[in-house]
Order: sequence, then C-alpha cells, then structure tokens
Amino acid sequence: MLLQNSLEGGVNGQEITTANSGGASGDAFSYTFGAVYTTAQAAHGTRSATLESGSPSLELDLPLDGAANGNVYGRVDFRIGQRTSGDEIVGMDMVAWDGDSNFYQWAAQVILPSSGSATLKLSHINLSGDETTIDSENITVPLGTWCRLEIRASNSSPTSTAEARFYNAAAGTTVTATVSGSASHSAVAPWNFAPTYVRSSATSTNIWVDDVGVSDADWLGPVITSVSVTVTPSAVTAAAVIPSPALAVGSTIAPAAVTAAAVIPAPDIHTGAATTAVNPGAVVATAVIPSPTVDAYKNVFMTPAAVVAAAVFPAATIGVPVNPGDQIDRPGQIEWNGFVLGGSTVYRWLTLEGWWDLPDIDPGNVPHPSRHGAYPGRDLTQERHVTYTALVRARREDMQAVVNELKAATRILDDDTELPLAIRVLDDVLVGYGKVARRSIPIDKLVRLGHAQLTIQWTLSDPILQSRALANAVVADGVWQDVTNLGDAPAYPTIRMPGPVTGPTIFVRHIEAGRLDERALEFDVHLNAGETLIIDTYYGTAVVGEDPVMDTLTGNSVPIPDLVLPAGQSLIGYGSSDGGAPAATVLWRHSYL
Repeated sequence: MLLQNSLEGGVNGQEITTANSGGASGDAFSYTFGAVYTTAQAAHGTRSATLESGSPSLELDLPLDGAANGNVYGRVDFRIGQRTSGDEIVGMDMVAWDGDSNFYQWAAQVILPSSGSATLKLSHINLSGDETTIDSENITVPLGTWCRLEIRASNSSPTSTAEARFYNAAAGTTVTATVSGSASHSAVAPWNFAPTYVRSSATSTNIWVDDVGVSDADWLGPVITSVSVTVTPSAVTAAAVIPSPALAVGSTIAPAAVTAAAVIPAPDIHTGAATTAVNPGAVVATAVIPSPTVDAYKNVFMTPAAVVAAAVFPAATIGVPVNPGDQIDRPGQIEWNGFVLGGSTVYRWLTLEGWWDLPDIDPGNVPHPSRHGAYPGRDLTQERHVTYTALVRARREDMQAVVNELKAATRILDDDTELPLAIRVLDDVLVGYGKVARRSIPIDKLVRLGHAQLTIQWTLSDPILQSRALANAVVADGVWQDVTNLGDAPAYPTIRMPGPVTGPTIFVRHIEAGRLDERALEFDVHLNAGETLIIDTYYGTAVVGEDPVMDTLTGNSVPIPDLVLPAGQSLIGYGSSDGGAPAATVLWRHSYL
C-alpha cells in the first residue's frame, strides 16, 4: 500500500489540519501540528508546507492490519532556507507499533548546526524511550535547494534494521549519503499500522517540506511529474511506394535492395485542461522513390547501387484547450472564455451579484390533501444569474477599441454552447458555464473622455460551480479508498477503468445523518489490455473507445448520473469478477452551490 500527500489542495497561509489535508493533496494526514500551507516554495506543483517553531509535525498512518514482519518506507522532500543561531533539524520517524503500549522507533534526521558540517543521523528509540545513535555521516546540505530524505525500517524481532538515505536534490536518483544499522529490543507484534512522522526543530520559519509518502512495498524515490492530460497517439503509418526498375531484355541484372529511411519526429504535446483526452489521428505519408536507370549490354553483368530515399514526415502538433481561469493572477478578476475583466484591466470591479448567492429554489414539497402543511420533498435550485457591474476607465483615444473588444467578447452565439466563466473573489477560483444574458453600457458625455459604466449578466443553466483544481484518486482492485469533495454540492466524477478486466464495478459509499447510502455501477463487459472503459457521470455516458457500452450495465447498478460524490468525505471501492485488474482512476472537481 502507498500513501502520499502533495499538499497541493491547501490554501496559502492556512494551518494544515487532518480535515483540510486530503482531497487534491492526496491521502489526508492523521495528525498535524505547527504546519502551514504556503505558495512561497514548492518542490513540485505550487504548494508546500512551512514548518514553524515548536516541534511541528505531519503524520501519515499506514494501515497494515497485523501484517507479517517486514519493511516500511518513508519519503519527504525538504528545503532549509539558511543557517540560524540554533540547529535546523528535519527528520522522519518510523514507528513499529502493535496498537497497544508496545512500540519502538527508528528516526532519520538531517541536522544543520549554526556552523560546521551538517549530519545525516540514524537513531533507535527502544520501548523505554531511550534513544541511541546507530550511525551518522557528515554531509553538505545545499541551502535554498529542495533535497530528499528517505528511510526504511523493519519490525523484525529480536533485531530490527533500518537505513536512511539523503539526496542533495529532490529529483535525484543517486544517493548522496547513506546511514544504516540494527538494534535489539523486546518482541513487538507484527505491524498493526505504521505511523510515519515528518518533524522539524526549526528556530524560525526556515524549513519547508513537500511530497510526504509512506509505503510497505519499496523505496519511494523521487516524485514523478507528468502532464495533466491523457494522450494516446495513434500509430504513424508510412506507405513507401517503390516502383520496379526498368530492365532491358537479354541482360542478367541483380539490382541491390532499395533502402528507404523514414524519419518520424516525436509529437509535440501542449498540456492544458486536465480532463481533456487527446487522441490524434494517424500521420500518413507516402515515400516516393524514383526507379533506378539501368543500361545493359550483351554479356555484361551489372549491380546498380542502392537507391536511398528519406521520407520526411511533418511533426504532429497536439493542442490542448486552455484550462478556464489560467489568465487569472489576482483577487477580484473575472475570466469569461479567456477575456479578463476586473483587477489590472480597464473594466474596474464595482459589484458582483449571484456568485456566492444561493439560486432561487424550486421546492419539492407536496401539499397535504386533508390537513395543514405538506409532504416534504427534495428542493432543487434554478439557474444561476451572475451580474457584474464595473467602471470602464481608458484613454480617450483607446475608448472605441476597448468598447469594441468588450462587445466582441460578450456576443450572442449561434448555438446552445455554454462558455466558461471563472471568477476569483478572494483566494479560490471557481468555474461555471453559461451564456451572456445582458450587456449594458449607458452612453453619456463622459464616454468621449474614456469613462463609462458597465453591466454584464450571465445565466448559468447548471448553478453548480466547480473548483479549478482537478482532484483524483487511484483505486486498486478490491480496495476501498477515502475521497473528499471539499465543496457543498454533489460532484460528478469521471471514471477510467483500464483492461484487462472482466465485470468492472465502481462503488460510492457515503454516510450522512447516520444513514448509509451506497451506490454502484457494474458492467457485464470484458476489456482487453489497451482498452479503457470511460464513465462520465455528468453526461451519463460509458464508452470503450468510441463504442457506447451503457447496455452492459447490470441490474445491480444505479443510473449513471446518480453515481455522485456527495459533499464531504466518501468511500470509493473498485472490484472485478476475476480480481487483480489494473487500478481505476476517479477524477472530479469540488462542487459548490
């Protein structure tokens, strides 16, 4: 099992808690103290945690349920800003615990004193709390650089072993320094769960950590970054047409083989919206090779040289749509289909209505026929109407171009397409989809001076707003995994189930007000390796490639749009008929009303 937390789901300046550390960050911490989300530094992505003074720590608990004696592994990327008057210490502790009072502890530490050499140290803490240094080595810690610390520890009795590895670069693959050793102790029961602490002893806000992970399988190694789209280029097909050589009658000629070299460059992939899957078509090129000229005479044997032709294929360029909100860089900005209003523009924000408001409600209550009151029913919200008022301030000579650009950006489309509306009021960027319903630019004498009033109203047919960040969970066959929708409205996930698999089933289990709600989608289908079942619960579709497979949905299933992630924490389970299928991936955006 692998637990990881990237800290990407936090809000800058917010204290890290067990409640806000999951979601887009990955697996939630089971204990936190003295750590704060920050965008000032990051080993990967845009966020990390700053560890403040007072022995701060972050803890991931790896559940092992009484597993046999073995190894557990931990990893943390860290950055120390500078030397201070005291010791700057960052470390990882692995605790062998039977769930009762019996435990011992292995600790790996990087210690940077106020002067002199830094140290990589491996310590053992026995059942009585006595700490012994097992091994240490002087190291050089590059200040202001992201490094990596990893640890392995066993719970074997009566002697356990451990090893710590230091890398002077977070992405490094060659170990900079290693310390290891063993220690004797009283017997401890097999792993019940393995608490893994990341801690520091900083004299100031001088230590940052990122990418915390724990596993019972192997060393975790560096974080592997990847693009946020699924790209599956089709095969590049090249048809080489080689005409036969012309031969004169009465000659004996054995031309050598004609060799054609096809040079095919790698496709250029531009990343953008994380939910866009790109499947480019085949690049087809024909290599035309001229026939060789052969002059033959009686009693002459000829072997013409090989004809070599190079077929040059143009590079395939794959463009991915821009993610809504990409151009927003500060609070008080609006992006309407790539057109930015508000802060730093000439369209200066006055008021915004309808964005944080609860839309009008269609009550689901049905009147009682024979007494006062009504039968309670489910309430549903109507469309969301968002109204933005602003002052236009431009140079007099630029005013006409400013108005023309605004009118072009807020035009009425020729079909029912809804465009993205992304707004950042304070810290969070939320996204909805709608149409322009009203544009008002009253004309008075001030317009000629570059001053005007502006009102734009958008109508969003779906009132639910979504987070810009895409959350995800990778669920192994036969496993339940905690997931969190940080919003206050149901989220509609997209689910990808790769083959080979038979009878794939996805479950969502949620408890609210003491009531268990469990829903499932089960498909009577077999997928071969290379095939993927993609379920879009918002649109209610299920396809393998371009082929719909909704007709394979079994009677144990709910309608596809009913498989939602309610607000708060839920459990997602994945299973198959034969077991051992590749893990399913669940993607969603936190949803708000």
